[in-house]
Amino acid sequence: MQQFDLEPGDYRERKPKGWRWKLPWSHPEDTKLPMVGFFVCLAWLVWVFVNRNNAPSEWVFVGTMIWAWGLGGCMILWLRD
Repeated sequence: MQQFDLEPGDYRERKPKGWRWKLPWSHPEDTKLPMVGFFVCLAWLVWVFVNRNNAPSEWVFVGTMIWAWGLGGCMILWLRD
């Protein structure tokens, strides 16, 4: 990309159309933690679904609701713009 000599206060972004900022994996504000949380919640929900016959139906329902809420929250944080 060419170097531009900009006047002070004139810092317009010059990037291709549709291009988005992508933080490096080591950046402290990257989306690693919500991604890990998403997969942990997903694994827990799969485990609950597989073992649903060993627990009372009320506990399965409440547990599924709580972990699905966490799963959705992690997904929103992970895939946000």
